[in-house]
Amino acid sequence: MTTDQVTVAILGAGSWGTTFAKVLADAAAFREEDITIRLWARRDEVVDDINTNHTNSEYLDDIVLPDCITASNDAAKVVRGAELVVVAVPAQQARTTLHQVADAIGERAILVSLIKGLEQSTQATMSKVFAQELNLPSEQFVVVSGPNLAKEIARQEPTATVVACEHENTAEWVAAMTASE
Repeated sequence: MTTDQVTVAILGAGSWGTTFAKVLADAAAFREEDITIRLWARRDEVVDDINTNHTNSEYLDDIVLPDCITASNDAAKVVRGAELVVVAVPAQQARTTLHQVADAIGERAILVSLIKGLEQSTQATMSKVFAQELNLPSEQFVVVSGPNLAKEIARQEPTATVVACEHENTAEWVAAMTASE
């Protein structure tokens, strides 16, 4: 897998989803590679703020987002054609969100979970929820987790992040997508 000319879909335009979009955009700019990042937000005012002002002021105050980040409230449109689909919704909304976009996700897309916690009703981990909803092979599922806080990362403060996958090459590809050095 290469990192050039990648289209990324991020489901969830809260602080963590928007921050991850910024990390990907900044890393691509550092590597002088093109990237298209589409964020899905449920609320029109968040979509408008991102597309018009290049900010997500509700979640990330005055942090300016790169121009390659756009937003839409059409989740299927956001994921269609994306090589990397990042899911950053609350754990209790993961199954519904994945079910909503399952048919639009490409069969070779890599899925990244930024979700913390378990599904309360089933006590299922997010890897189990993703597998059940998407029939996803393990080499296409990656977890990205802290210890970190979205605002620390958005402000480019030192933090630690773990990229985990059963398949090392997939984890390395996702980690490379976020690297700025």
